[in-house]
Amino acid sequence: MLDFFPSFTAPKAHLARAKVQTALRAYFHAGYDLDDDVSPFIKRRTFTQRKYGFGPNECGDWDLAMMLVATTNAVPTLFWTVVYVLSSPAIIASVREEVSAITSRSTDPATGETSMTITAGKFATHCPILCAAYQESIRLSNRQMSIRVAEEDTTVASSDKTFLIQKDSVLFIPSNIYSESPEIWGSNAHLFEPGRWLKEGAGVVDVGGKEAKDTERLQKKAFFPFGGGRHLCPGRHLAFAEILGMIALLVMGFDVVMADESRSGLSSAVAEKEEGLLRVPAREYRFFGEAVPKPVGEYNVLVRRKKGFEGVRWGFDLGSA
Repeated sequence: MLDFFPSFTAPKAHLARAKVQTALRAYFHAGYDLDDDVSPFIKRRTFTQRKYGFGPNECGDWDLAMMLVATTNAVPTLFWTVVYVLSSPAIIASVREEVSAITSRSTDPATGETSMTITAGKFATHCPILCAAYQESIRLSNRQMSIRVAEEDTTVASSDKTFLIQKDSVLFIPSNIYSESPEIWGSNAHLFEPGRWLKEGAGVVDVGGKEAKDTERLQKKAFFPFGGGRHLCPGRHLAFAEILGMIALLVMGFDVVMADESRSGLSSAVAEKEEGLLRVPAREYRFFGEAVPKPVGEYNVLVRRKKGFEGVRWGFDLGSA
């Protein structure tokens, strides 16, 4: 973050980054990303990068940045989305119904192996409740800090105070101040309510006409988990696809329940016992570079295949809608 002689200010992290960077650059120099066992996602991305002039070093450096973003923000966001969705019976049932409609089943006549393919390219068009649950999970879990510099003297007024922001001042804008404001989202702002993102769902404020449009416009301004303007996160579409894909897979083929915290490990006795829906844990304070906080303490769950899906092989179709 300081970008000031990192070999002295953060030597372990600096050396670790250099080691991973060297390995990734060597990987792309050798052309291993073209191997048959490499995922289509990696192949498509590197094909596009090379098309626009990226060399092996740039491809490796970009992958290092992707790893950082995924582990600091996308993975915690996935955690909170899983927790919120799988703690709500009605949402589980609705999401399962949506995903079932875009899932195909096939059987290999030679081996008898069953395959299930989820068409991820149809999430946005065919799974409104799943998308709404994702949006709502982000609203409640995101704590990213937008940083801006005032280009000119600006006066900001509230109901009882006036503030002068001088030119060249640096502004830190915590997103959760707006994303959890009752004045913007209603008295249920602190609750997980995916319906607020559905046009036919229950709105945050039960009003009509111009007031409803003004409220919707204000909510759009207050929701900026990926930043905005020139700084809008270019990886937001990847986060959307990977997080919704994981949720769809878990809801369709697996049971995810709270593990018995009195036991050490996941014994066979625990594996045979339903512990109930997931619980939403408290959040830790986050570090400055993190946009999404982690849960307080340990959070132990049991993940197992649903009955009837024990031998199923799962896959994703990344084609368009």
